[in-house]
Amino acid sequence: MSHRRMRGTVVAALTLTTLSLVTLTSSPASATSRKGCPYPNVCFYLTKADYTDNHPTAMFKDFTTGFQTLGAQSRGAKAVVNTRNDDRASIKFLDGGNEYTTCLPPNQDWPVQSGITVTKLRIESQSACPTGP
Repeated sequence: MSHRRMRGTVVAALTLTTLSLVTLTSSPASATSRKGCPYPNVCFYLTKADYTDNHPTAMFKDFTTGFQTLGAQSRGAKAVVNTRNDDRASIKFLDGGNEYTTCLPPNQDWPVQSGITVTKLRIESQSACPTGP
C-alpha cells in the first residue's frame, strides 16, 4: 500500500471515529416525559384516574413573572407533575379558606391531598425550592 493511500485511510478512519464520538456525546440531558406529561411542561390532572391513566387535563410551559390563575382544566387538580429538568413550579392553593404556596422541584410529582384546591401557577427558572417558612 502506498504512503499516500495509507494516509487517506487513516484520515478517513479518524473522521469516522470523530463523527461517532460527536453522535454519542450530543444526546439530550435527561429530557423525559412522565405520566403523559411531555417535557418540558408542568401538567395538571383533574382526577386521580386522569393521573393513573397518564392523561393530563392541562399543561403549562411558559415562564411568568407572576402567578397564572388556573382554568377549569387545572384548578382543583388532584395531581401535578413537573417534567422540567431545571425549573421549579410554585403553586398556590387553598386549604380551609386560607391561601398557601408550595414549590414543586424539577422532575417531581405532587399528589394533592383531599380538601386542597390548587388555584395558581408560576414556573420559575430556579431549580431549588426556597427553604424555611
